[in-house]
Amino acid sequence: MTEQNSPRQNLFKDSLDRNWNLVIDYESILRLRSGSLAIDLLDVAAENNSLLQRLASDDILLVATIYALLEPEIKNRGLSEKEFAAGLTGNGLENALDALIEGIANFSRPQRGAMLRKVWSKLKSSESLLSRQASEMLDNPEIDQRMSSALKNRLDQALAKLNN
Repeated sequence: MTEQNSPRQNLFKDSLDRNWNLVIDYESILRLRSGSLAIDLLDVAAENNSLLQRLASDDILLVATIYALLEPEIKNRGLSEKEFAAGLTGNGLENALDALIEGIANFSRPQRGAMLRKVWSKLKSSESLLSRQASEMLDNPEIDQRMSSALKNRLDQALAKLNN
């Protein structure tokens, strides 16, 4: 196999500081299609990106997918599924998802891969913006006042019902 035709590796570091090589190739895609997850990774690069949204929002599905892709390497390292999954939290989970998306983009035809990278970049930017906006909103002292007022009103209503 020439360098040009070899599967590209997508390295990521989990939250336990372990390095992993996530290779997306014919064999790994078939393994996921026929496995218990029955996931077609190439659906991520399709027009309907529901799988991309599911992987980005369902951390358990993401961990199970990454485990299925890395299962031979995990077993070679003598790790159980639980021991492996312990490293997929926080930044490790984010790193794994980024490596997965990049791997699928690398495997896909160039135009589909480029589109997937753009979609993923936009999703991450939107998520970051929403997170900042929500944080700013929650840091606003007016929110605390509104919550206190709403809680007091509910408590007053409950007490009034008890007194009647």
